Amino acid sequence: MIELRIMTGTLKYLSWLMGVILLCTISCSDKEKEDTPPGETERTEEEVEMHFLTPAQTYSVTDPGGITERTIKELDVLVFKNDEYQYRRQAYLSAGTYRTTLRVDNGLTLYFAVNARSVVESCPEIVEGKSWDNDIQPALILNNPTSLIGSDSIPMWGIKENVNIVPAVVNQIEGIFLLRAVASADIYNSEEDFVLKEAYIYFAPDKGYLAPTSSNYVASDKSVIVPESPADMANLTQSVGFQEATGGNIIYKLYLYENDAPTDVIGPKRFSRLVLGGSYLDGPVTYYPVDFAEDGNNTILQATRNFKYLVNISAVNGPGYEDPDIASEEFDSRMTVNVIDWNMKEDHELVFDGPHYISLESKYVYLFKPAGSKNTLSMTTNIETGKIQMEFMDSGNGAMVEVDNLTIQNDRFKVEILLDSNEEIYALRFTALQEYDPDVKSHNFQDVRLYSNRMEFVITIEQLDESPNEWIDGGNKETTIGEEEED
Repeated sequence: MIELRIMTGTLKYLSWLMGVILLCTISCSDKEKEDTPPGETERTEEEVEMHFLTPAQTYSVTDPGGITERTIKELDVLVFKNDEYQYRRQAYLSAGTYRTTLRVDNGLTLYFAVNARSVVESCPEIVEGKSWDNDIQPALILNNPTSLIGSDSIPMWGIKENVNIVPAVVNQIEGIFLLRAVASADIYNSEEDFVLKEAYIYFAPDKGYLAPTSSNYVASDKSVIVPESPADMANLTQSVGFQEATGGNIIYKLYLYENDAPTDVIGPKRFSRLVLGGSYLDGPVTYYPVDFAEDGNNTILQATRNFKYLVNISAVNGPGYEDPDIASEEFDSRMTVNVIDWNMKEDHELVFDGPHYISLESKYVYLFKPAGSKNTLSMTTNIETGKIQMEFMDSGNGAMVEVDNLTIQNDRFKVEILLDSNEEIYALRFTALQEYDPDVKSHNFQDVRLYSNRMEFVITIEQLDESPNEWIDGGNKETTIGEEEED
């Protein structure tokens, strides 16, 4: 009887304990439900790696090192779904890749604000449920144009649509193109009797949009249709900044917001202009007005985002005005310039000398393992066909043979300049004449010099130990998708 009572008491205690645990579980479950916003299920976040595309670099024959304008110091990701703002995440750079975490979800549109955190954080319209087109884009306004001069982190913007964030993996977002929110001007001097000293921007816009309106941005062309300024944009009455020329007579990092003012009238909104200061024939510094004018017909251009205006001083015929403010209002100038307006929408590199330029997709080209494999690099230039020359930089792959004025080859590689139906250059084609050489690695490389007068590119050809049916990423065997085949 005593044993039975003990067992009965124990069972009652265990039953009571199980009831307490069950009640606590239900209570905690209800508490979790209370912490989850109504109408939402509990959401998790996953790591995201982002890979950006920005145009490469611009440089002249007097500045062979190049000037990069692709620095990302601040990166904010604005997440939308069905054109309604959801949340924002800051990203950070780790091991050369920009990373953040995003909620697991499908069908997202991501907007990227680069080097503009203060603008994002102070924007009153960044509220859950707000629309990009109607609310947030018009409110992301850049101010303080004087801060742009000489900056090494200009504001940029990008978009990626139809993004799916899936669980249990590191999500990769590739090919995010960044559009600069400013126009830029580089000044180069090739006049021997003139020494470039100073440069000013007059009538610069006092504000600009971080991002273009959706209707004005052509994603397939990575460019805007026309420049856009806020309705209340005003032109600064004073000049923006002052940039002193380097020893090589070069002034760069002159940035300004887009200016949609008409260029055929001077009204409440005025088109922006440059005033350049320098010494003519060792005389005192005087000043010359320069417009962003299309070369050849003197048509004044509006300052447009992501455009670079390459201004080359080709001739100076006398001293200019004594004061830069006076020069800014004048149109008679003793300075002759060549202006190249270059839309930096592609990942091209550009070299120029005065009015002439060569733009090339890349300075590296890769060919597959088999003999006969081909690859092309797109190319644009305003140099006449036949005036661009090519040569191999060494004879390690045999002597160079000039097949015709558009083709060279040696024992292993052939390089051709391709012309379109108008007999204008549009690409370079590279062909492997032999199979990949596993024994003499140097045979799989070749440097080619492309040049005209003082302009030149050196292009490196590399033949890979890869076949066209293998999935590669830049010829790096480490990134082959799937398992390596056993030898």
